[in-house]
Amino acid sequence: MSPVAKAVRFPVRRRYAPVSPISGTAESAGPGPVPRRAVPASELHVLHLLPHVQEIGNGIVDVTVDLAIAQAAAGCTVTVASAGGEYVDLLTQHSVTCVPLTLRPGSVPAARRLVRQLRPSVVHTHTLKGLAVARLARPGVPVLNSAHRDLGRWSPGLRMADRVIAVSEGIAGILSSSVDPRRIGVVRNGVLGGPRRRPLLDLPPADLAHPAVVYVGGMYEHKGVAVLLRAFARLVSEHPELPATLHLVGDGPDRPALEGLAAELGLAGRAEWAGFRRDAYAYMRSADVFVLPSLSETFGLVLAEAREAGAAIVGAATGGIPEVLEGGAAGVLVPPGDDAELAAALHRVLTTPGEQARLRAAAASGLDWLTVERMSADVLGEYDALLSAGARSGRAAR
Repeated sequence: MSPVAKAVRFPVRRRYAPVSPISGTAESAGPGPVPRRAVPASELHVLHLLPHVQEIGNGIVDVTVDLAIAQAAAGCTVTVASAGGEYVDLLTQHSVTCVPLTLRPGSVPAARRLVRQLRPSVVHTHTLKGLAVARLARPGVPVLNSAHRDLGRWSPGLRMADRVIAVSEGIAGILSSSVDPRRIGVVRNGVLGGPRRRPLLDLPPADLAHPAVVYVGGMYEHKGVAVLLRAFARLVSEHPELPATLHLVGDGPDRPALEGLAAELGLAGRAEWAGFRRDAYAYMRSADVFVLPSLSETFGLVLAEAREAGAAIVGAATGGIPEVLEGGAAGVLVPPGDDAELAAALHRVLTTPGEQARLRAAAASGLDWLTVERMSADVLGEYDALLSAGARSGRAAR
């Protein structure tokens, strides 16, 4: 057994069976009969609050845009209130109403007027600031918040929500110390199959220098890019016969410091900085190995996209990454922050005969649970349960 395999042990599950943090029982991973809703989708009006809908690679925005479009397709009336952005046209084309609203303390009166005008069935927020604005607006309807990341010391603020939707088991476990676990539901993100990404599927693989090690994501400390740079420097130092190139796709405030680190590590000419690119999927398709080296990661949306691209994947065993990689069945898991283990995993994937083909096939199989359609159905189930509970409470009070 390799040192990497010894370092991180996860059960191999080819058919992913999520486990509810509330009941502790396995949930069905595959498609099943459509549940009968106490509140039909056609009678639901969902109001989403977002900071913006800009096309800048923001995972929270991207997944919420996907969700809103899928909910409209399911028959819901859907409104997205935000400061606007490039996705307004896409949302409008798919029957989602977009209205202007800036999420700041001074916007509470505007939010209150909006809620009174729209009279939504549920207000769905996706940031703590949006949750605070929604709660202060006193909407008179349930307020849900999707927890897309660990909020640290601010996590108790999620108690303002009537229900919290965690996007992975990992984040649900973290939040359970701040929020009553009975008020937390798990709905894993789904990004595949929606119209936002449909044009990307026709992109040809990017023209990269090979062997190509590819990272797609933000340039932030918690993304572990510094660990990846050190691992790659170790790889090329210990194996000079391997002409690998590291392609880094993404931007962020830490990029200058990371470029400086790459120079210190002697990676000039071996590390290519592509910046933010709307065609990042083409890089995934061309990758000999795709890496997500995060130190913390709530879910890892980019891994779902890399799996769809059929990439051989190496990911850090932190947060939701083991869930997206199905406990190591759909990719190689390494300890977070360990550049030596990461370098060893990269070398093994790049040089072991048949390893890339095996990992590509594993990544591309069993993707139904990563679809937007599945995510939308699960979120509607959360709405239904909450609205039904509210109706029962109202009847009991009478």
